[in-house]
Parts: sequence; structure tokens; C-alpha cells
Amino acid sequence: MINIFFRGFIIGWAFSLMACSPSPAILVDSYQRSSRSHLYELQQWQFQGRLALQTANDSWAASLDWQHNLNKDALKLSGPLGVGAVLINLDSGAIRIDTGNGKPEYSQNPDKLLTEKLGHFVPVSALKYWVLGLTDPNLAVVDFDNGFQQAGWRVEFKQMQLLGAELMPRKMVLTDGMSKLKLIIGQWTMPNLIKGR
Repeated sequence: MINIFFRGFIIGWAFSLMACSPSPAILVDSYQRSSRSHLYELQQWQFQGRLALQTANDSWAASLDWQHNLNKDALKLSGPLGVGAVLINLDSGAIRIDTGNGKPEYSQNPDKLLTEKLGHFVPVSALKYWVLGLTDPNLAVVDFDNGFQQAGWRVEFKQMQLLGAELMPRKMVLTDGMSKLKLIIGQWTMPNLIKGR
């Protein structure tokens, strides 16, 4: 059912490449959501990492480059040597998905379009908060040790990494009872990390 992403990647391949990270991993007990509210003020950030999604019917893995600037997000998912690149652009509540076939798709409902493409609900609108270790302020939340639950997804922070004085996520595992999404972030870039911290 995943018709925009590449098939046949071995998840083990992806995670063997994730093992190398330029930032030191910090034990998960360093994660505390209550101490992260200042990160809502961030207007610009970027990271490179690797992503793997596993469902009952399919699985895929990809490199991920995510750039955030104000209300705009640009995600690039790609396989080995850039094969099968998919570009996802989010801009003020709209989404554009370009698979390189010359027919990009648009929608004013990002979560719905991405769900249609993946064949499974992945809340991309909330992910821009979750990757920072934040909750989506528009959704109800239930906290637990090392994470929280929102939109039917359990978000766990397995490892954190230092970026200056900030602890940022390194390894995250998201589950909703039917799917598991793993993200390992190898490198964060925040050119205008919050002043005064």
C-alpha cells in the first residue's frame, strides 16, 4: 500500500548505518518534557537522520533530512545513493508531495493525504513538535516516563543528545498498536538557538 516510498529496504541495513552519530548519546532519563517549553519558540532548525516504519503488511526505511523555517517544513526521504527520493513540503497547513514522477500532489489536509499514500495514519502535523521532544499544543496529551501519548501514538524517547546546552532527541520510537516508527537523528542544526540560554 505504500505507493510513494521505496520497498524492499531491510530495516536492519538502515539501523546499522544509524549507529554512527557525531553527537554523544545521553541516557533516556535525561528527557523531561516540563523543561522543554522554551523550544516552542524555535523558528529554524534542521536535522539529518534515518527513519523506519513497520506495519503488519509492509516496512520501509529511509534517510531523512528535515528543515523547518517558521511555518514551513521541507522533508526529503531517500534511499541508498539518493534512489527513490520523495520531497514533502508543509506550508501553513498545506502539503505538497513530489515523488519525482512529474505529478506532485497537493492537499490542505496534510495528515489525510499522507495517510492515503502510506496506507496508515501518521500524524505529520504533530511530528514537527514530537521530533523536538514537545507535544502538539493543539492535541490532548497523556504523559508517562520518557515520553507521552498523543493522537493515538505513544512517543518514547530512548536516547537524547547534547546540542550546546540543550538536550535534543536522538532515538525515538513511536507506536500506535498497529505500526512502529523508529527515528534516529544523527545531527541537529539550530543556527538561532534560543537567545539567553
